[in-house]
Amino acid sequence: MFFPGRLKGRVLVLAIILFLATTNLAAAGTVSCPERPRGYVSDYAAVLGDTSQLEDQLDSFEKNTSNEIYVAVVDSLGEASGEDYTTTLFNKWNIGKENLDNGALFLVGINDRQVNIKAGYGLGSVLTGEVTKTIIDNEITPAFSTGAYKEGVEKGVGAIIATIQGNYRQELTASGGHGLWVFLIIFILVVVTVVVISVTVGQKRQRGRTAK
Repeated sequence: MFFPGRLKGRVLVLAIILFLATTNLAAAGTVSCPERPRGYVSDYAAVLGDTSQLEDQLDSFEKNTSNEIYVAVVDSLGEASGEDYTTTLFNKWNIGKENLDNGALFLVGINDRQVNIKAGYGLGSVLTGEVTKTIIDNEITPAFSTGAYKEGVEKGVGAIIATIQGNYRQELTASGGHGLWVFLIIFILVVVTVVVISVTVGQKRQRGRTAK
């Protein structure tokens, strides 16, 4: 095809830009993760130590409920986001029973400081985004912040199981709790101020009538 000189240059530049953009998108969409789990708990980062008790707990839970919970601890998520990595791993490992989709994946990226919990559609109504965020904030992160990874994983697994069984009590997050206390204090101060003003005005009126 024939292009004038200037137009040919612009077309070439546009083609290069499109090629680079396509290459970057393809690279961004590639997630490198383990092909198969080592068990219910796959500690690829070697930070949990003995996980036999967790394995037994999750095995017993699956046998009693058919729900599957898997834990994956990796050094790094690479260039992938926490959500993309978790979704890719969840699908690659086929977590959950066929036609029930009743599985959950608890992912930890040590170097990336990432914690994600993904549930299949069969558990999505109980393991909602709000609930999993509460579990991460209240149960997992406090332990992880001190380097107690095994404790954090155990508490996270316990909270996930309790949630599925309907026994997990959602506590107010720190920010939510503080917000409630601030509201109550302000409300009490307003009420006290109104009462004091009302009493003061009433006393002044009474003195005025007495003076007359």
